[in-house]
Order: sequence, then structure tokens, then C-alpha cells
Amino acid sequence: MEGISIRVLFEGSEARLGIRKLFSLPDGKVPGRDCPVCLSTSESHAVPRNFSGGMLVISADTAKRLLTPTARDGFLGRIREHKVSCMAFAEDQEPSQDIKRFCKDNHIVLFSSAFDGPYLQSRLTGLIREKILKTVVMHGVLVNLYGLGLLITGHAGVGKTTCGLMLAGKGHMWIADDLIEVVKKHRNLYGRGYGSTGNVLALRDQGIVACRSCPGITRTASDSPLQLWCELETETETPQTHETRTIMGVSVPFAVFSSFPCPEDASTRIEKWAYRFADFKEMS
Repeated sequence: MEGISIRVLFEGSEARLGIRKLFSLPDGKVPGRDCPVCLSTSESHAVPRNFSGGMLVISADTAKRLLTPTARDGFLGRIREHKVSCMAFAEDQEPSQDIKRFCKDNHIVLFSSAFDGPYLQSRLTGLIREKILKTVVMHGVLVNLYGLGLLITGHAGVGKTTCGLMLAGKGHMWIADDLIEVVKKHRNLYGRGYGSTGNVLALRDQGIVACRSCPGITRTASDSPLQLWCELETETETPQTHETRTIMGVSVPFAVFSSFPCPEDASTRIEKWAYRFADFKEMS
């Protein structure tokens, strides 16, 4: 696992975390701890065990309780004991001057966010996954055409799974449906089903079924390099744009296709588009 400083983790992420005020951010002259991969909300009376170096999201109710000196002093003692690396006050709650001084003296990131506690926690979790674990989770379908991993995204009901199944029915390889875990290794991207979703798919008329028992899927794999990305839309005359998008800093060829009047038409156009990028010399 690659470690980065706490400063590198937060710089440029202000909008993503809804940061209103940043009270403490260890500067470059302070040897920053490796960023933690542990995240938890906390009440003023408890810090989880095995939480060394973790981040705390402070709810509005907890922030109000920390206004009393007894609760605050006990809480800061536990923060010091567990070497907490970040304290985030949700719902625009502002920490007391004592907490501000404590965080600056102990090189702890301290900020207030406009987001509520659960949402801020989810955003921090995503930030940790992306910048430390080099992983993001995306909603879509992953198939492999001509040796190229293709991610198909779009809003719910647009026909992502149907389009992916039609491509699989043409002999292309099925990888995963619904939640796609994308991992960055060096300058390359790899995709797979998130958790247990890699072995199943959701069909509207049948519910959750195993991939291998689904008619039309003859070739499967647990993961694939991710080299192409397309998005489905329902507009009848969606212009087919060709550009690149980035995932964790890696540029990926990107195009938009209309799933109207049916996803089968989109699958044919997508197949032709992907064919342009295939290197058949490497495949042979």
C-alpha cells in the first residue's frame, strides 16, 4: 500500500469534502504521518479501539457536547492516545479554540464541512480509496471486447446490463455488472466486480442470477484491464462524441451512445467503436 502525507490527501479536495473552513493542515515542514485507511464517526465519550492514525467525523450533537470543558478534555486525551490524524466537524459546526490549538500543536488536520456526518464519512472513504488504495467504485457494466476492457455507464434503466449481455452474446467476455471496482496499478487501470457482485448480475425479470447460468454469456473472467469507457443515454439523437476522460489521473478513450430505440443498436455501434482501438498483433 502506498503511503502519502496527510497534506497531499486533502489538497485539492475542498469541494469534494464540502470544506467551509480549514483550521489546521500540517505544512510541508512538518513530517506528516502516513494517511490512515481507517475512518469512523465518534461520540465524545468513545474512540474506537485499533484506531491509531484514523480520522473522526464529528456530528453536530457531539460538537455541542464538546463545548463543556470536562467532555472536551477527556475527548482530546483519547485523541492524543490514538494519534488521530484528522478531525472533521460536520454540518458547519465550528470547533472551540482549545480544539483548534490542540490540532495545530499535534499536527492534526481540522476542518468544518457543510455535509452531514454520514455523507461526509462516505466522501472521506471515497477519497481514501482513490488516493491511498488507488481504487474507485463505479456503477456500470464491465465487458472485454477484442482484448480491451470496456466500462459501460449511464443512469439507472438506460440499458447498461442489456447492452453488456448483447455484447457477451456476440462472443465477447463478460466481467461484472452493477458495482465495478477500478484499481490503479502504476499507470494502468484494472476492473472487477465489487465484493461478491463479480459472480452475479441483476435482471429485471429474473432478479439476481449467477453469471455462468445466464443465457448468452459463454465467456467470463474475474477481472480485466480497463482501457475504454462509454456512456449510454436515452436521447434519440445523442451525438456520438469521441474524447477522453480520466479515472484517477489515467486518460481513457470515452464516447457517448444512445440506447434508443433499443440497446441492441447501441451494442453494435459500441462494438464498432471498440474495434478501432484493438491491436490484433498483440492479441495473436
